[in-house]
Amino acid sequence: MFIAKLLPLVIFFLGLFLLVKLRFFFILHPRRVLKCLKTGGLGRQDIASFLLALGGTLGVGNIVGVAA
Repeated sequence: MFIAKLLPLVIFFLGLFLLVKLRFFFILHPRRVLKCLKTGGLGRQDIASFLLALGGTLGVGNIVGVAA
């Protein structure tokens, strides 16, 4: 149970670390991030695959969370 209490804190501080390490790029330049996702090497097929994988992961996580 110790890991279950510690894991959210680790994820939070890792996200905070990455936010500072990337110098708040995603917050300061949202247009550039969206433009890069739209045209910067990622085609429609790549974005669709990413969204499908993300949806599958979140769906399985919800099922596991309900079962637990």
